[in-house]
Parts: sequence; C-alpha cells; structure tokens
Amino acid sequence: MSVLNRSLSVVAFLLFAGACYSADAAPKYDMKKYKGVAEEALKLVKSADYAGAAKKTVELETAWDDDTKKLKEANRKVWKAADDQMDVAMKACEAAKDATSAEKATKELNGFIALLAEVEKLK
Repeated sequence: MSVLNRSLSVVAFLLFAGACYSADAAPKYDMKKYKGVAEEALKLVKSADYAGAAKKTVELETAWDDDTKKLKEANRKVWKAADDQMDVAMKACEAAKDATSAEKATKELNGFIALLAEVEKLK
C-alpha cells in the first residue's frame, strides 16, 4: 500500500470513527497556506521548472514544521500521515528531471493537497 493510500486510509478512518463535518463551519485546522504552497510547486512541475518545484517544497516543509504544532499535539496520526505524504511529494519533486518523473511529482503533490483537504474536515 502506498504512503498516499495509507495516509488517506488513516484520515478516512478518523473521519468515520467519530469526527463530524459541517460544510458551513470554518475548519479547525486551516490548511490553505500549505495547499497554496503545494499548488505553487505543482504549477512549477507542470511548467518543467523542477528545481523551482523542489525549492518550493522546502518552503512548504519549513512552514509546515513551524506552524502545525497544534495539529501535531491534537492528532499526531493525522499530522504524521500528512507529514509523510509531504515527504513523498518532496522526494518526487527533487527527483523530477523529465516528463515521466514529473508525473510522479504531480501525483504525489496532488495526493498531499487531497490529504490536506481531508484534514480540514476534521472537527
């Protein structure tokens, strides 16, 4: 099972196990900042600026490590699932050198963005 699938499974389980969601409520954990940086990295990958994408993921990791202490303390499993997926996306961006490896970077960044959307649903 891939890291993304494991990460999504953890979040899905936590949502199923009792977390409730209201579409109108503000998210308990606002992930906009991290989704935005990941989306910037994704644009760089799509434009074949692989070095720029790798640098953007370092920026992402720095912001994540500095700013998500509240999430980490409240729900370490969810934080770790997102952190692990971010690491996979970072490695894929660092390894991106051509269209084939860029596909993997795109997939992993999209997986991280999707996982962040699930984190925002937690209450």
